[in-house]
Amino acid sequence: MQTGTAAGFSTTVPLQDLAVQLTWFAGATLAGLLVFRHRVRSRVGPGALRTPAESVR
Repeated sequence: MQTGTAAGFSTTVPLQDLAVQLTWFAGATLAGLLVFRHRVRSRVGPGALRTPAESVR
């Protein structure tokens, strides 16, 4: 959004701003995936496979 707005009012391509936004996106995605992995593993346990009948509580 910010890169598009900056590009609309400029004659140059804001590559540095685009790189910062892509870095933030990649970092936020990585953090979300790590939190998801931690939460799933802490519930299921390491290496545990469950059948659908076993997972219903």
